[in-house]
Amino acid sequence: MVRLKRISRGIVIPLAVALAASSTIATTANAELVGSNAAIEKYNAAQARDRLESMIQREDVQKEFKQFGISPAEAKARVDAMSDEQVAQVVNKLDREPAGSGTVGTVVGAALIVFLVLLVTDILCLTHVFKFTKCA
Repeated sequence: MVRLKRISRGIVIPLAVALAASSTIATTANAELVGSNAAIEKYNAAQARDRLESMIQREDVQKEFKQFGISPAEAKARVDAMSDEQVAQVVNKLDREPAGSGTVGTVVGAALIVFLVLLVTDILCLTHVFKFTKCA
C-alpha cells in the first residue's frame, strides 16, 4: 500500500502541475458570425493585393522603379506594408486611369466641346462668336 502511494504521488503531482500550467497558458477562442460583406471585402482586398504584387513584378514596371532609385525588393516591401484600403485605392486609380491619358487629353476634349457648343449656338443665331458662320 505504501508503495502504491509513492507511485501515485510520483504521478499525481506532475500531472497536477501540468494541468494547472496548461489551464493558465491556454487561451480561449471566440467564434463570431462573419457577414457576407466582410467576407467579400476580405476577398476583394486579397485579390487587389495579388494584382498589385503581380504588377510590380513586371519587367517594365521594375525598370521604372530602378529609374526612381527603388529596388524591386523595396517596392514589394512597400506594398506589403500598405493597408488593404490603400491597396484598393491604388488599384482603383489604376483601373480609372487609361494608359497614356493625362491633362493634355482632358484640356483638348474640353476645348473641343466648348468649340462645338459655340458653333451650334452661332448657327442657331443665339450668339455671334465666329465670323465664318451664318444664321440658319
